[in-house]
Amino acid sequence: MRAFTFTLAHVFILLFTSSSFASPVTSRAISSTLYNDFIQYTKYSSAVYQPYCPHPLGNTLVEFFSAGGTQAFIARDDTREEIVVSFRGTFTLQNVATDVDIFLVPFVSLGISKTFNVHSGFLAAYNRIAASVLAGIKAQVAQFPKYSVIVTGHSLGGSLAAIGATSLKVSLPKTTIRLYTFGQPRTGDQEFANFVESTIGVDNIFRAVHTWRAYDDPSVPGI
Repeated sequence: MRAFTFTLAHVFILLFTSSSFASPVTSRAISSTLYNDFIQYTKYSSAVYQPYCPHPLGNTLVEFFSAGGTQAFIARDDTREEIVVSFRGTFTLQNVATDVDIFLVPFVSLGISKTFNVHSGFLAAYNRIAASVLAGIKAQVAQFPKYSVIVTGHSLGGSLAAIGATSLKVSLPKTTIRLYTFGQPRTGDQEFANFVESTIGVDNIFRAVHTWRAYDDPSVPGI
């Protein structure tokens, strides 16, 4: 597990690796570019909590999704040449029910059928809008093939983003996809974590939390 001290915001920037949270955490500086990226995608992760955000960060709202308590949007930033998918975190009682549905189930989503395990509530929540999200992203990538795809989310939304980014990368292997999550709980087992890393690439995965101990609870499925 690699980690940085994000001193200006007093949070740790944790990157997925194949190791677990038991690995030592070291502090090192991050670039101003990475810092600014985190600020940028924090705003997207916040905007999705609004009932309706017509111009996320002043950019184009492409599509809004809402099904069974799962909420997300696709926005396009023509200045940064990015297509952004942002997933909402825990906000409703339906979301709370999703959070506590902590059984482990095989990772089966669009284009993916694996025997390793993920949090059942998170997977079900993502799958409610998976087809719509994939269709929306495919349409944007076809229109803007040079744009990167950014997938982000806070809390529950962070886990949906991790599942979603992996599923999208499987379906769009030639598209650059980067994952930024904030306060993401454990989402799956070690094999799932390995698959996320190998699919998206460890250099394209970033995770920010205030502390790692709250997410090292064995009662929550591990990542």
